[in-house]
Amino acid sequence: VLTGLGYEQQAQTGNEKDAVVTLQLAKDTAAQLGARDLSNMEMAARYAEAGTWQTQALIALGRNEEARQAGSDASAIAAKVLEVRPNYLQALRAQEIALGALGTLALMEMRPAEAVNAQERDLKDALTLVQLDPTNTISINNLGAGRQGLGDAYWAAGRVAESLQSYRQGLEDLGRVTDGEVFFKINTIWGNAQLAAREADDGDVSHAEANLANATHIAVELNRSEAPGSSIPAMSQCLVEYGRAAVAMWSGDAASARQITQDVVGVMQNLQPKGGLETFY
Repeated sequence: VLTGLGYEQQAQTGNEKDAVVTLQLAKDTAAQLGARDLSNMEMAARYAEAGTWQTQALIALGRNEEARQAGSDASAIAAKVLEVRPNYLQALRAQEIALGALGTLALMEMRPAEAVNAQERDLKDALTLVQLDPTNTISINNLGAGRQGLGDAYWAAGRVAESLQSYRQGLEDLGRVTDGEVFFKINTIWGNAQLAAREADDGDVSHAEANLANATHIAVELNRSEAPGSSIPAMSQCLVEYGRAAVAMWSGDAASARQITQDVVGVMQNLQPKGGLETFY
């Protein structure tokens, strides 16, 4: 219950401090019940899961050193569980999320080699989870997100070809869940826009334009399907425009890039999210 509450708190902007406290209580409770010495495997897995969400909350708060400690601790406990039970799903998911968070933190702190290491390990767990449960849309989405994270790490490390390949593989994964929930569709829009920006930076404008077209297509679908007054269509289009601005910039059209980004800022400033995914994004 505490882990679930902490997860919900860390997913809501402004509630991260409460999440850190709640998730620490969840970890302390699990530790008292045998998590850290592995005398209770279920509690160990729950401890690791609570630690992953606490890591996310601490990163959002800018408490990087605490986040690194929490993420490393969660990953280590999950790894110990997996040594005994290699396919324990809860521990695998916890380790996957913890490694992804540590990779993100390393990128933020401009440590690309460390980010690559964390994200490659994250991807290994993500692949295992999909192999164990091939129809789980959350696992498939997380696999796509993991490949995108690895693409970011490769890019920061100057490994451009590997980065672009990882982004493209991630989009293939996300394409398997595009017909699902709005959350997956927004992730796919972002993936296409991000890849378009990278391709344009690499001089491949034709492929960048194709990915912008894919992102636009999904954004149009969301505009048709969302209820009147929803902020989701506008936010989705802003993600598309992010990619469009980057393509313009790398194509030498600074004026258009500037205008597009100014328009996006104007739209975002006037949005009034009504909770749920709208507030999350």
